[in-house]
Amino acid sequence: MNEEKRFYVHLCSKEYEVSTRISFRDLRKIQEAKEDSAIDFQKTFADLVYEKIEEESKPVVDDIYSDEKLKLCAEKFVSIDSKVEEFYKVNQERMGLYEAVLTSIYEKYDEEFKELVKGLPKINNEALAGISATLNAFRQSIVKIVTSPMMENIAKIAAQVSETLGSIAVNIGEMMQNIKIPTISEERKEELRVAYRAWGSYGWTVMPDLPLSVFLDCPVDIKEANKLALSYCTNKDMEKLFDILRDMKDVKMSDLGEAIFDFKHKQYKSCALILFGLIDAKLIRLQQKDKNPNGKWRAVGQSAANKVLDNIKREQDLEKKFFLLLDYENILACLNIVFANARDFRKQPIVINRNFIDHGMMTKKVIRKDCVQLFLLFYNLLMFIDFAS
Repeated sequence: MNEEKRFYVHLCSKEYEVSTRISFRDLRKIQEAKEDSAIDFQKTFADLVYEKIEEESKPVVDDIYSDEKLKLCAEKFVSIDSKVEEFYKVNQERMGLYEAVLTSIYEKYDEEFKELVKGLPKINNEALAGISATLNAFRQSIVKIVTSPMMENIAKIAAQVSETLGSIAVNIGEMMQNIKIPTISEERKEELRVAYRAWGSYGWTVMPDLPLSVFLDCPVDIKEANKLALSYCTNKDMEKLFDILRDMKDVKMSDLGEAIFDFKHKQYKSCALILFGLIDAKLIRLQQKDKNPNGKWRAVGQSAANKVLDNIKREQDLEKKFFLLLDYENILACLNIVFANARDFRKQPIVINRNFIDHGMMTKKVIRKDCVQLFLLFYNLLMFIDFAS
């Protein structure tokens, strides 16, 4: 599925190579465009083409949008894939060029995605039980910061964050059980949930340009997870992620810029410290800053959590609703392990841990992979918060 094909097109007085790899993020953008009655599909397609040109020196989106050869680019997107072309022949009769192309791309991957779900291999029941038990243990230990007089206030905030995330996790589990999808059996639903949680427990959240099939398989172990995930986190992929983060709202650009600079110059420990600070700030701001009648700090970003869950509840497409819940299951599993209790710092963590890093107790060298995971967690946390707004 999602075999990457490329073609060349002459845009803005220069020839560019365009990738046709479609990711979860691409499909979400197309889905959002299809649901917006005022959308300019030509602009949406121009945005897609911009993302798929991997050269550093590429034209701006507005120039791509206004270039008459964009039509040729749209035609090539159709002709290079027989399945997209099949859908396009039907859609072109009732839609404009760019809407028909984008809709056909979406329908092609939507169909293949459903087939993938049907054809998933069974997960060994013993392995399933072991993974579930491990992840439940992670949930119990989430976000417990070492207490001391100096750290007392931070510990209170951390406890609030823990309670918030725990309540979200419970609600997600209940909502998943209540979603009945004819094309996905209850057993398959649980297998998918375990796969997404396993990826999160290994420190991996969804990459913006991740092929649709990757997270559907439960990795055998952390080594396999790291190898596969890192193959989609090349320097080019990271540059794309940095561009996305720069365009997201409510990001402290000075800190983000410093983290990116440190990453590019292989100063991974300082990069990780900055990223943990950015993530901490977002988690803290999920909390309501008011007090209950007893004068105690109210535990919780329940307002943000409830908005996320309410938005998901309103989604009419049951499969889309289910996979949104899987995304959040994945994010929560990752937060669980990254913020896990340090347990007196007796054993160095396998996945980078906020408490070990921030308290200077990390003896292992911080490496590129650790920072890649933190950039992705920050990105996905921002997406989570945006969905709540």
